[in-house]
Amino acid sequence: MKLDDHIRHCLLYQFDKGRNASEAVRRIKKVYPEASLSTSTAYEWFSKFAAGDRNLQDEPRSGRPSCIDDSTLKAILKADPHQTTTDLARKLGCHRTTVANHLHAMGMVRKLDRWVPHQLSERNKIQRATICASLLSRFNEDPFFGRLVTSDEKWILWDNQRRAYAWLEPNEPPCKVPKTDLHPRKLLLCIWWARFGALHYEVMKTGETVTAEVYCSQLQCVHESLLKSRPALPNRWKVLLLHDNARPHVAKKTQMKLMELDWEVLPHPPYSPDIAPSDYHLFRAMDNFVQNKEFHNDDELKQEVDKFLTSRTRQFWEAGIDSLRDRWQKVIDCDGDYFH
Repeated sequence: MKLDDHIRHCLLYQFDKGRNASEAVRRIKKVYPEASLSTSTAYEWFSKFAAGDRNLQDEPRSGRPSCIDDSTLKAILKADPHQTTTDLARKLGCHRTTVANHLHAMGMVRKLDRWVPHQLSERNKIQRATICASLLSRFNEDPFFGRLVTSDEKWILWDNQRRAYAWLEPNEPPCKVPKTDLHPRKLLLCIWWARFGALHYEVMKTGETVTAEVYCSQLQCVHESLLKSRPALPNRWKVLLLHDNARPHVAKKTQMKLMELDWEVLPHPPYSPDIAPSDYHLFRAMDNFVQNKEFHNDDELKQEVDKFLTSRTRQFWEAGIDSLRDRWQKVIDCDGDYFH
């Protein structure tokens, strides 16, 4: 006998003993604490018993029987997975609860859409897949990660406080956190790094931006850093540069500087932070490092950047570059689309 059926017999027993519904619930819950019995439910049964109805079975219910075909439901969802149970019920001619029960039985769950950097066109996808296939093919013939240098820029906020959950008493008001400024104080970090560590980085002054002239100056600093730390790389091998298509990176002045240094720029498709090591590896770790920290001046922010970069191990830098190979393969497997 199911527990719910047994509870109904217990209710009838308590009624015959002359106890009221509240007392009956208290006694039953003391013996069966796992029972899903409320006082309102007990009152309903006691009302039936008082009227002379001692039938413990549920009354037959009117309404349309469940006649949903799971394959039809799947086909409708495939056409548009964002439909609500109300939308589906309207199309299938049944109650939304029936639809919800079928969805749960099929193992379907509701998930929020995942934000992606850009709505890729078919042309974007083809370009991403083609470039990744080319880079992967080249790498398989000539593993070049030891010669790879990558660069990027990132805004770092003075105030990195975030709203957080807190355990409080039911009547205790939530903690107060100032709302984020629409125009927060921030500084721009420019960084160049490789598999063996950071080569050069600058935190720009307030109001400064990266121009072609600034970028060329940074290129020269990176070249000089390589001459000191890895002289064989610029002298005997060709440096491979991986950066995005920002305007200063592709300016004519920058192209001339790269020719002067004899560096080769690897192709990088637009709208592709998922295959840019700084975006998917370095900056994500940096966000975690400064989370919930607040800086009161530029010097404090710069010191924190220094602390973060000097605390990174050799394995950290290697992992950021070495994962490129798998990410190129994932882009190819997804036909150029973003991967999970």
